[in-house]
Amino acid sequence: FFSFEALELEPDMGERGSRNPLLPGGVSRYSRSKMFARRASYKKRKTVPAPEKKPESRFVSKPMRGSKNGTTRNIPVRSTPKMYPTEDVRPKLKNRKANKPTRLRKSIQPGTVLILLANAHRGKRVVF
Repeated sequence: FFSFEALELEPDMGERGSRNPLLPGGVSRYSRSKMFARRASYKKRKTVPAPEKKPESRFVSKPMRGSKNGTTRNIPVRSTPKMYPTEDVRPKLKNRKANKPTRLRKSIQPGTVLILLANAHRGKRVVF
C-alpha cells in the first residue's frame, strides 16, 4: 500500500484534493490523455496572433579594417550549406484519382433487409 506518510512527502493538492487520485502502488487513477480531457485544456487554449515580421535583409554590412580592404563589406546573414544531399529527392506525384460516390444495386431501397458479409457482424441481418 502506497502512502505519502511513508515517503514523508506533502502532496500539493490544495483544499479540494487532486483531480487524479493515486491508486495503491503510487499509480495515478487516470491516464495523461484522460486528464487532458478532464481538465478541458483543449477549451482553454488561447491563440495569440503572431507579431508582424519586417522583411529581413539577406546581407549585413560589416566595416573592414586596413587601407587596402575597403571600408565595408556585405556578408550574407545565412551561409550556404556545407553539404548537399548526394541523391536528388524525387517529388511526390500528385494523386489524380477522384473519390467517386458508392453505387448500390437498384434493388436496395430504404427498408430492404440485407445480410452482412464481412467483419464481426457477418451473417447478421440489417434493415437498410
